[in-house]
Amino acid sequence: MSIVARVERTLVGIEKMVSSDESEVDEMQTKVDELEKKNRELRERLIELRKAHDCERIQEGKTLERLSSTLSLVKQIYGELQK
Repeated sequence: MSIVARVERTLVGIEKMVSSDESEVDEMQTKVDELEKKNRELRERLIELRKAHDCERIQEGKTLERLSSTLSLVKQIYGELQK
């Protein structure tokens, strides 16, 4: 086999390896893209959950304020009734 034929065979082998590697890279990039999309979705969901949690805490705070205010009124009325 001539040197040229060997070089050509070697080049064909290298091209196949490169093509295979490029295919693997494309598959990995697709997986990375999918994971990045899922990550964005999870971050958005986390933001939504945090907002909902903050709203719940605000509502709880308002409820506690109302209860405290009501308790103060009850104490005041009870105090006046004791007189």
